[in-house]
Amino acid sequence: INITRVSSCAGTDTTEGGGGGGGGGTAKVYEVTDTSNTKHISDDSSESNRTRIVEKINSSSSALVGKITKQLNIPIVKFGSPGATPVINAKIWNSAGAVIYTSPTTFAPNALGTTFDATAIKVFDFTTNTRVFAVGDRIGLEYTGTSAGNDIMIGYSTSEGTGSSGSYVQHYEGTTWENQTSRRLACTIFE
Repeated sequence: INITRVSSCAGTDTTEGGGGGGGGGTAKVYEVTDTSNTKHISDDSSESNRTRIVEKINSSSSALVGKITKQLNIPIVKFGSPGATPVINAKIWNSAGAVIYTSPTTFAPNALGTTFDATAIKVFDFTTNTRVFAVGDRIGLEYTGTSAGNDIMIGYSTSEGTGSSGSYVQHYEGTTWENQTSRRLACTIFE
């Protein structure tokens, strides 16, 4: 019995606690669980116009290199009272910043909870993804809401987790990727 992931039979309910669109990953290749440190995502000047938070592969020694992501589990909570749109997307970007894959799973910010508990973990389906991770690739969330104080939050860790060596957090702020080399994105990635 695999109790470390949401069942691929979980269905397509993307509401809070619904588990997302299933997913197809079986082997865990990356896991960081610390959510005591958080960052807001909001395209508002109070949050440095931060619309993306990702884990960037920085080294060929990364456990992600050569892997094909099939599922991303990531805890997300709302802050304040964001609306139903824009929705939250999970994507893969290449080293040039071009979108390589967008998960068909999305979440409405207003349906999220406010506590980093078990219901905060949202499952993004990457089963049709064919991108083999290379150095410079990024995986993470994009949210383009513009309301100050009504946005979403995700967690990060200042410690290494399973498979997180050789990668680090980046924020996309305005038009620039900002390195956060001492941080790791709190999520689980399956191949």
